[in-house]
Amino acid sequence: NATEKAKALIDPLSQDELNQQDASGQTALHKAAASGNKDIVDALLDAGADKTLQDNNGKTAGDLAEEAGHKDLKDLLGGKKATLADLIGAIEVNATEKAKALIDQLSQDELNQQDASGQTALHKAAAEGNKEIVEALIQGGAEVDVKDSKGKTPADLAKENGYKEVVDFIGSEVLGVGLGWDGRFPKNDFYYFDPSKGAWTKLTYFPGEKRQHAVALAVGGKVYVGLGSGDRNKNYNDFYCYDPSTNNWTELTNFPGGARSKAVACAVGGKVYVGLGFGEGGFKNDFYCYDPSTGRWTELTNFPGKGRSEAVACAVGGKVYVGLGREGGSRRKDFYCYDPSTGLWTELTNFPEVGRTDAVAFAAGAKFYVGLGWDDEQGARGDFYCYDPSTGTWEQLAFTANTFPGVGRYSAVACAVGGKVYVGLGSGGGRSGNYNNFYYFDPSTGLWTELEDFPEGRIGTVAFSLRLPREGIRTK
Repeated sequence: NATEKAKALIDPLSQDELNQQDASGQTALHKAAASGNKDIVDALLDAGADKTLQDNNGKTAGDLAEEAGHKDLKDLLGGKKATLADLIGAIEVNATEKAKALIDQLSQDELNQQDASGQTALHKAAAEGNKEIVEALIQGGAEVDVKDSKGKTPADLAKENGYKEVVDFIGSEVLGVGLGWDGRFPKNDFYYFDPSKGAWTKLTYFPGEKRQHAVALAVGGKVYVGLGSGDRNKNYNDFYCYDPSTNNWTELTNFPGGARSKAVACAVGGKVYVGLGFGEGGFKNDFYCYDPSTGRWTELTNFPGKGRSEAVACAVGGKVYVGLGREGGSRRKDFYCYDPSTGLWTELTNFPEVGRTDAVAFAAGAKFYVGLGWDDEQGARGDFYCYDPSTGTWEQLAFTANTFPGVGRYSAVACAVGGKVYVGLGSGGGRSGNYNNFYYFDPSTGLWTELEDFPEGRIGTVAFSLRLPREGIRTK
């Protein structure tokens, strides 16, 4: 407790020297706090001593001050730095006030960190039904749309456990469907289907030209829509973003690859991946990435297969899977995987049937599914196959003992929403016309259920999952 001597010795020392830890993991601040010398503690803090450092027993300087009965220093120094593990522990025992205090100390990245099962702190709080902690997490920047390894969002877990108040607070995930061709004209309207209400509701109109065979996907709570073809087969290269919290559309930077239709798109890591399609010069094999945080497009390594349109794409495990489609008069059955972390494409095992076009694809858990479409042997198809990236194998009807209950069709849509898969619209070819029926498949029961019909039959539509804001969408 040689206070003046200590203060004089602190001045010439660097921050690194002040924060150097001894064999027990303690720093000079640990020693001063344990001794209760506030003058030396103040001098060390002013010089840059780190009060969050822990010794070999996990104790900070504040912890040692508290153990020694120096409450004033404990209040000044605080305890150890909050960790995500501390927060999860508080959530699991419903220690609401402690959890809220810990949330304030953690960054958004920490709040959204996923564990081995893909769950975040918000998943845990929602599953426990603690609305106060859920609210604090969302206010602190927790993302509501993160899915765990089973494809479940926090709202899904709250719903499964019967916590309706939590589900209502987070907001509900719905199916969005729009654009397309009704047999006479291209369209520019959008609807959403709310599973909790069992009905279709109209959204605000798409601001671009009416069109079919566009691309659409949801990223970060917003919907990105672009490309496609309109009257007289005019192709477009424009892109727009829909924000459900404001019910407004914003025009984005045009797609740099040129106007085209029948392209593919999916989302990985908060970015939009778009490629292939048909436009000026024929069938395309280029790919681009759009980053919503910068508003910029980046050209990627070309797709290694032949240029094509009417293919399918989906994202699983942080990678992009692309295959099938048409190249001239040839229907393709090859598949490839793009890894954004390396920028490389890998060829996969071919689709087990003959080549087909205008199929649908969706991800569920760690696998993806491909089905419906048109091939040269049987015409409109009604089957589904599952691809498992961990084994590199295809299996027919791996996700259900029941076949798709609707008739075979092509140019349909499919989308996973709230742990279920929604499939509908399309055409059977010939005189069948366009279908307006919809079904959903529930993996937990292995059963298909028919929904209320879409307002009209269409082909070339787009579908996406959309989370309604808690206050609802202002429709018009």
